[in-house]
Amino acid sequence: MSAATFTIPTIETERLWLRAIKESDFEPEAEFFASDRTAHLGGKTAISMILHGNTRSVALAERLGARLERDFEHERFGPCHICRHPSPEALRHG
Repeated sequence: MSAATFTIPTIETERLWLRAIKESDFEPEAEFFASDRTAHLGGKTAISMILHGNTRSVALAERLGARLERDFEHERFGPCHICRHPSPEALRHG
């Protein structure tokens, strides 16, 4: 007994390859959210919530002009720093 063969039509499409997020992806995203291009998102300024001990993220927030506002105890992640970014208006006027 022989097996029946048949052809399934296929369409070749462009493929989307997703990759894992890299650490270098964060800085451009942070710069975007600290800019005036996000004014439509609401709120006066952006914040960064950074886990205690994450010195690299604190340094990045400071390079973007953020200042430590307060510490916060997150119910899921534990102790965090809240860093407040300058408003787009403050960035325009130095």
